[in-house]
Amino acid sequence: MSGDRQARIDPVCKMAVPPAEAPPPVEYRGNVYYFCSEGCRKEFAADPERYLSGDRAGRHRHPGEPDGYV
Repeated sequence: MSGDRQARIDPVCKMAVPPAEAPPPVEYRGNVYYFCSEGCRKEFAADPERYLSGDRAGRHRHPGEPDGYV
């Protein structure tokens, strides 16, 4: 990393992610996306358009979060 400390928004769960602490980013259509966890990274990589289309309501639940947590 180049010392970038500005947080990015995880396109899957909408969490703020410091790039230096994130799993490896994914490049898609010329843009670089950062993720809070490997799970979010894999979910995005499997279907990027699902998260970039703007049609997805809400966010997924991370393992260990109580039901109803948003």
